[in-house]
Amino acid sequence: MADKILIVDDYPENLILLEETFLKTAISPIKANSGNKAIEIAIAEIPDLILLDVMMPGIDGFQVSSILKADERTKDIPIIFLTALTDTNFILKSFASGGVDYISKPFNEAELMARVFTHLEIRKQKKIIQKQLEEIKIREQEFSSIFELSNDSILITSKFGDIILANKKACELLEYSADDIKKLKVEAIMNQSYNINRDNVIQELYDKGNIVFETENISKSGKIIPVEISGSIINFGGQNVILSICRDLSERQKAEKDLKESEEKFRSFFENNSAMMMQVDSKTKKIINFNKSAKDFYGFSKDEFLNKTIYDINQLPKEEINFLMEKAISKESNFFRFIHKNSSNELKNVELSASPVKTKEGVFMFLIINDISELVKAEQKIIKLSTAVEQSANTIVITDINGNIEYVNPKFTDRTGYSYAEAVGQNPRVLKSGEQSQEFYKNLWDTILSGEIWKGEFHNKSKTGELFWEWATITPIVNDKDEIINFLAVKEDITERKKIENQLKIQYLELLVAKQNAEENEEKFRAIFENSADSITAVEKVNGETGKYIMVNRNAIDTYGYSKEEFFNMSPLDLISDKAKNDYAERIEYIDKNHTARFETDHITKSGKIIPVEINSKKINLKNKEIFLAIIRDISERKEIQQKILSTIIETEEKERERIAQDLHDGLGPLMSTIKLYVQWLTKPDLKADKIELAKKAEETIEIAYIHLRNIANNLSPHILKNFGLISAIKSFTDRIKELNFIDFQITTNLNQRIDNIVETIIYRILSESINNTLKHAKADKVNIDIRIENNELNVNYTDNGIGFDVDKIILKKSGLGLFNMINRIKSVNGQIQIESNEGMGTKIIINIKL
Repeated sequence: MADKILIVDDYPENLILLEETFLKTAISPIKANSGNKAIEIAIAEIPDLILLDVMMPGIDGFQVSSILKADERTKDIPIIFLTALTDTNFILKSFASGGVDYISKPFNEAELMARVFTHLEIRKQKKIIQKQLEEIKIREQEFSSIFELSNDSILITSKFGDIILANKKACELLEYSADDIKKLKVEAIMNQSYNINRDNVIQELYDKGNIVFETENISKSGKIIPVEISGSIINFGGQNVILSICRDLSERQKAEKDLKESEEKFRSFFENNSAMMMQVDSKTKKIINFNKSAKDFYGFSKDEFLNKTIYDINQLPKEEINFLMEKAISKESNFFRFIHKNSSNELKNVELSASPVKTKEGVFMFLIINDISELVKAEQKIIKLSTAVEQSANTIVITDINGNIEYVNPKFTDRTGYSYAEAVGQNPRVLKSGEQSQEFYKNLWDTILSGEIWKGEFHNKSKTGELFWEWATITPIVNDKDEIINFLAVKEDITERKKIENQLKIQYLELLVAKQNAEENEEKFRAIFENSADSITAVEKVNGETGKYIMVNRNAIDTYGYSKEEFFNMSPLDLISDKAKNDYAERIEYIDKNHTARFETDHITKSGKIIPVEINSKKINLKNKEIFLAIIRDISERKEIQQKILSTIIETEEKERERIAQDLHDGLGPLMSTIKLYVQWLTKPDLKADKIELAKKAEETIEIAYIHLRNIANNLSPHILKNFGLISAIKSFTDRIKELNFIDFQITTNLNQRIDNIVETIIYRILSESINNTLKHAKADKVNIDIRIENNELNVNYTDNGIGFDVDKIILKKSGLGLFNMINRIKSVNGQIQIESNEGMGTKIIINIKL
């Protein structure tokens, strides 16, 4: 930037001359033609130098100079006077008023420029020196502030160990006053027992210029102070001295000790903790540390573990693991459940707590892992138990110790009519029918309050007033102190069983009478058995097929008209009618597989007569030979009798229908007419009678009609089954179907006795339902039914060759109510049922019941 010079003269010619002179240089001239103008410009522009004329109108140059020197803003601007006067008084007055030089008029241009440039340079040097002095002053202030306000002790010492200066912190730490500490040598404040050679330290300091080392100071009272000293050589007061900044290490050493102890505690906590722990790099997902519990749980060696990432043991996809780890880092979520894989590829359920830890190296995740495999199993068990309770076919009730209901399952609502909301808080006494004594209930409460299990029958009443029987088991529930806290009641509806029991009592009496009759005829039956009226034959199995007859009895010879020799040259196929030969191979295969069979077929005698027979066949092993033994009974008369019985049954059923119709006509007819009359009255707009009373009477009449209809329904039963047994009932049922449908029924059995009435009824209902389903849906033309008893077990096999169906699909949709009824019926007698079917493959039903 060009130097600025203010030229002050009242003669314009002088101003122009001087201006032209300076314009030849890098100097920028400013002009003023009066003293006042000069003062104004000087304050505004602050020129680098002023050429000031002395003799001017108004205020002269000396006065202008005095004014400028008195002003802080302009006092340092050098002033050169321009004058024609050169006497001593003028010169002295010039310097006294603040001038730095003078130039005589008329002036010499070279002299003028020399003087101007000289004073401009002096001005510049003054500015530089002034700036340096200001900087020195600032540094001195900064040093003073740092020196006194520093949290560290600061000492300035000579090379010989004299303490020249100490700051406030040093005096406080060493317990000396500022004056007393300057009287000491450095050795006085150093712990001499600390192994350090001061001369070597001083030499190293002068060699390097600065050093850092640790030692111990000792205070006036003898307190040992660990310190870190940063020493350097500085110039202080014109001489080289040692500046020592001493940092008290007491807190740091304590912190380091505490940190070390904390690290040791953490390491012990980490390594010896029974919980699994590991550290995972949040970026690479690598496992960087783990404890013994984790090593034992996962089964990896140390090297194997450290080469694993969290992806290797967590079964979730990588994207989901990354997403969850980000949630853990942001602390949005810290607890997770995962499935982890160990070294043996076993899957384990774990619960994991993840905490982010920030270090200089980055963020790692600290994981605490617990094996919850058993907990998950327990939870699943609870879910299964809860589902079982909710879906149980039995009523389940939980009460408090006072008997107030806390829980009922859906079956309770189905049976009693009370909803969950209505039942909870109530006492089970709301179900009392009033038909059981107070003594009965007292015994119940005495039993369960003593901690024992009570079992018995309830005759209860539903919300609608319907009476029903339940078999109940009530169990006290105790806590870990063996205190009773609840009662659990599991109740089975046995209403139907009670009805059957009543029927069985009647049948039992009938059996007693029949037994007496049987005992009287026992000898007669024995004689008939010994001299069997049935044909008995035996055939040896040869090369996997039936061979010739090897044994026939007298009845067989008489019945078929062949001699014994002729029989021995014949096979069973020679006796079978052409119509029945199609089933021969299948029946032989069945006997070969199941060892026994009972079936009906048609045989042909030597004379060509066709006779219906019942064959009870069994495969036996005789002298290491497989023999097919058959007892053949001519059932011609039985067929005629069955036909007559069936006609009688149908006639009886027709009469029963007529009776039911008569009951409906005589019992329900008048009631329905009455109800109709009530309804007609209620619709009349001009009715004068009480409508509420009429509606009430109509409702009562409907209830009476309902009871009458229920009584009629309760009298219906399968009479053929009751009077003639399961096989006759099934045959009767299928014979009637044969008359109307082109379907072939094959019924085989070894059942020659009556079985339990309940079991008979259930099997009859299931087979009837199965046949109805085959007729309605299967489009079958052949049905096989095999019923037999082996090892005191009833085995029933039902098959058809229809279109089949998807069993699982029907059950899942809960549309197969018939299937559910079948399963529940068999379960009610502790039996097993298996239903097999696929679309296009037909249907097979297998039933097994222990007798």
